[in-house]
Amino acid sequence: MRFLFLVWLVIEVLQLVLIGMLVVGYRDLHRRMDGGYRFSTHPPPSVTDE
Repeated sequence: MRFLFLVWLVIEVLQLVLIGMLVVGYRDLHRRMDGGYRFSTHPPPSVTDE
C-alpha cells in the first residue's frame, strides 16, 4: 500500500513539473514570435502617424 502511494506521489510531482515546463516553453515561444517586443508595455507605432 505504501509503495502504491509513493508511485502516485512521484507521478503527481512529475505532472506538475511537466505542466510547468510546458507553460514556460509556451511563454518563451510567444516571446520569440514577438521578437522580444512587448506590445503591452510598448504599443506598436501607428501606420497613420507620420
